[in-house]
Amino acid sequence: MQRSMLFLLALILASCQPGVYKHGNKKERAMAHLKANLEFLASDALKGRETGSADIDVAAEFIASRLELYGLRPFTGAKSFLSPVPLSMKGINDSSYIQLKSGRRGINRHFYAYSAGDSAYRGTEQQLVFVRFGITDSTFDYNDYENLDVRGKTVVLLLGEPERADDEAFFNGKRPTKWSRSSRIKRKLAREQGAGGVIVLLSPKGMNMWKSMSRFMGRGKLGLVQKPVREIPEILVDSTLAKALFDINGLSYADMYEKLKDPAFDASALNAKTIRWNLYASDKAVTANNIVAVLPGSDPRLAGDYILVGAHYDHIGLRDGQVYNGADDNGSGTVVVLETARQMAHIKRNRRPVIFVWFTGEEKGLLGSKYMIEHAPFRDNIRAVVNMDMVGRENADSIYVLASGLSSSAYHALVEEANKKSARFVFNYSLDSRDHPERILFRSDHWSFAKKGIPTVFFTDYHQTDYHKPGDDADKINFLKLEKAVELTRQTVLDAANGNDDFIRDNWTEEAK
Repeated sequence: MQRSMLFLLALILASCQPGVYKHGNKKERAMAHLKANLEFLASDALKGRETGSADIDVAAEFIASRLELYGLRPFTGAKSFLSPVPLSMKGINDSSYIQLKSGRRGINRHFYAYSAGDSAYRGTEQQLVFVRFGITDSTFDYNDYENLDVRGKTVVLLLGEPERADDEAFFNGKRPTKWSRSSRIKRKLAREQGAGGVIVLLSPKGMNMWKSMSRFMGRGKLGLVQKPVREIPEILVDSTLAKALFDINGLSYADMYEKLKDPAFDASALNAKTIRWNLYASDKAVTANNIVAVLPGSDPRLAGDYILVGAHYDHIGLRDGQVYNGADDNGSGTVVVLETARQMAHIKRNRRPVIFVWFTGEEKGLLGSKYMIEHAPFRDNIRAVVNMDMVGRENADSIYVLASGLSSSAYHALVEEANKKSARFVFNYSLDSRDHPERILFRSDHWSFAKKGIPTVFFTDYHQTDYHKPGDDADKINFLKLEKAVELTRQTVLDAANGNDDFIRDNWTEEAK
C-alpha cells in the first residue's frame, strides 16, 4: 500500500503542469524546476533510493513521467524510458562455517566471506600455506609463490603490498598499485596457481575497523548477473583467529603483522594446520532500471551519432534506521540532467541525437553504466559523454573537471570553450589524475565509457562534509550552482552535437589505456 501511494504521489507531482515556474526570468524558472524535482527525489519518502528497492522504483517513475511531460522519447524500439539492468544479490548463508583444529568458527563472528567458492570445495580439507602478500609481479621482480607448491591448498596472505623504505620505485612507493585495491586480484592469482582457498589478513589499520565492517560485510553484494566461473572460497579473519593460525601469543595484532611482513618469517606453525571449508552461497535475482530518453537530432545524416549525458540516480538507502537522502549525491546531478533535457527539448537545436541517461547501481560499483556500455544498442555509436555526479555543494563559481582530455585533446578544448560561453566556472583539474590517492577519476559512471576510449567529461563538486552521511539533504543545496551546471551541461552537449570535430583520440595511447 505504501509503495502504491508513493507511485501515485510521484505521478501526480510529475504530471502537474508547472504553472508556478512561468514567473520570473529563465534562470529563476530553471531554479524552480531544479528545486521542485530535487525536493521530491531527495525526500525522506524515497528512503535514500537504494538500488533494487521499491523506493528507487518510485524515483524512476517520477523521472520517466517528467521526461514524458517534457516531450522526450524512449530510445528507438523501446516501449518505456525504463531500461532493465539484470542484477544478482550474492551472499553467504548464515549456516556457513569453517573447521580448524582449534574448533569450528561461524561466519560473521571470527570471519567474513568474500567468496563461498564452488560447491565442489564444500567439505574439503586443505593444508594451509603462508604466501606473505600473495603477489607475483614481473614489473618489480617479485614473486611470493616462488618455490611454493600451493596446489589444492589454502593460501594465507596479507592485504596490501610490500614496501622498501629506501626505494620509491618498488611497488610505486607510497602510491598504491593494483595489488592494494582489492583482494579479488590476489584470489584470481591464487586460483591460477592452483590454490583451493584464500584466507586474508587485514592491515592493523583495517583490523581496527573490524566491528564497523559488519554493516557491509555481513550483507549480500549486489552485482551484474554473470556467467558462472570457477571460483575458490575466500575469507577475511579477525585478529583472534589470525593469531590462532600462527600460534602467536603475547603480541598485539600490529606487532604480529609486522613480523609477518618480514620475508624471513618462519610460518611452519601455520603450514602444519588444515582447514575444512563449509561455505554456502546465496543468490537472489534483483531487477533494476537505467532510465533512457532520446532527443532526436535535426540532421538525418547524423542520426546514428549520439551524444550521451548522464547521472546516477541511486543512493545508499537506509542505515541504522536513518535515511541517507543523497541530495548532492546524486540528486543534484539527476536534476541537472533532467533540467538540461527539459531545456533542450524546448529549444530543439541539436543536429545529432542526444541520449539522456540516469544510471542505476553506481553506488554498488557503476553497475548501470557497465551494463549499458556492453549491451545498449547504441553503445558503438557514442561520440562523447558528459557525466554529472555531485554538483550542488561548495563554491558556486567553481567545479572540478575530470577525464576531459583522457582520450581526446579536441574534446577537452570543446569543454573549455563551452564553459566560457555559458557558466564561466573556474575549472579545477586537481583531481584529474590516475595517481590521485582517492582515485576520483575511476569512481563515477563516466569511467565505464572512458576506459573504452570514448571522449568523456566528469563534473563534480568534491564535497566531503556530508558525503555518504544522513546530512546530505536538499536544504543544503546551492541551487544557483545547479542552474550554472545546467548551463554548462547544455552548452557542452550542444557544441558536441552540432560541431564537426571528430574528437580524434590523440591522447589515447597504450600508456593511457
